Amino acid sequence: MSTFRKKLEIRRSQFKSTSTKERTIQRRYNQQIQISKAKREDLLNKKRNLLPKNDLNIYQPEEIKKYIKNLPQLAKQLQSENKKEKTEASEIIRNLLSIPKDPPIDQVLQCKILPILVDFLQDPKEPDLQFNAAWIISNIASGLSEHTKLVVESNSIPIFVELLGSKNEDIQLQVQPLMSVLKNMLVYSNREIIVEATTALGYLAEGSEKNIQLIIEHNIVPLLVALLKYNDNIIKFPSLRCLGNLITGNEEQIISVLDNGLIQYIIDFLQSQKLAIRKEACWILSNICACTSIQIQDVIDEGALPHLIYILENDINQVRKEACYVISNMINYAKHSQCRYIASRGIIPILTRLLSNEDQEIIYTCIESLDIFFKVEDADSELQNKELNEYRNQFEEEDGIKKIEKLMESKVSNISKRAIYFYCIHIEALSDEEDDEEIEDLFYEEI
Repeated sequence: MSTFRKKLEIRRSQFKSTSTKERTIQRRYNQQIQISKAKREDLLNKKRNLLPKNDLNIYQPEEIKKYIKNLPQLAKQLQSENKKEKTEASEIIRNLLSIPKDPPIDQVLQCKILPILVDFLQDPKEPDLQFNAAWIISNIASGLSEHTKLVVESNSIPIFVELLGSKNEDIQLQVQPLMSVLKNMLVYSNREIIVEATTALGYLAEGSEKNIQLIIEHNIVPLLVALLKYNDNIIKFPSLRCLGNLITGNEEQIISVLDNGLIQYIIDFLQSQKLAIRKEACWILSNICACTSIQIQDVIDEGALPHLIYILENDINQVRKEACYVISNMINYAKHSQCRYIASRGIIPILTRLLSNEDQEIIYTCIESLDIFFKVEDADSELQNKELNEYRNQFEEEDGIKKIEKLMESKVSNISKRAIYFYCIHIEALSDEEDDEEIEDLFYEEI
């Protein structure tokens, strides 16, 4: 079982019976998004465009009736040992579901062929059957919500997601319409369908700028952001995780995602009662802050710093560690003026106190951040031609020197090396620039 399918099973296990209140909310929501009969017909007509137009009308009305009547026989053919018979049957069903109006989705489903098609979908040794199965299942999923639900329950969505990475270009091309299916799933009132879609999209966005671009181009991001308004954490969390994965794309993609008003939602989630949501929000902010000073300013302007400071001072280490990374990325990619503003919020005493924390990642990140703050102050000293010691004074007031000296003796190699480097550069205050450069070169060689 793939990693994605394991994740999906875990997600499904979280579902509980819906309360009366939840059912009422769902009914109201369903009424609001109810589409007109005309639009439903349009939805049914959104079929694959891979065949030439004349092939979409490959069957005359009488032939269509004949093939629909023979669907039970075609279903038996799909289970034949003869590859040619299976392929012919799958092609006929594929063409039936590609007719522009009223494709016989219900009649096909009544033949209970969906499990057979899912098996074909997983067989790369039979690309023709795999291709036809992808086409048929895509068309079924493009139908009404009950059709989509059956496709979801068949466990075919994760297979489609994996097929986007197929080496077979025809298969890749055929499963791309899945994006439209997933997009439609996000507006259903059915909780399980929404979670299936957000989980699939989140997996799709992991580590692939190509897939991230597909999601953006299909205008799915606004729907994911809208799901963050839900009070239901089972819907909210996979949506948040998916958006977090989208933020790992390139700069242009990150900006495109942020243009949907994501930052304010993320900052609100820093106050969530749910540990996992606070942690995820910090992780997303750290990636946003690793973009440009423009995004960092947006994060500052939306009021993130007070919430991050609260987490650093009061939360558990799991979340605190992620908040440390937010601050670290902020000052690594910020302008000096932004660093000075962050320092003015009282962050240096907090980072100094955290040097006594037991978490090695927190300690390392705090030393790294303090190093940057001190270098910013040194640069300001040179610019103003006078000695500035505000940051160092705040550091010393929290016994920072003693803490660094203790960390220099740490048994954890990268901590002791980072502490020694910090001590030599900032505490001994060596005036010889060549010595400073020598220490820095030595540190980075050893790291």
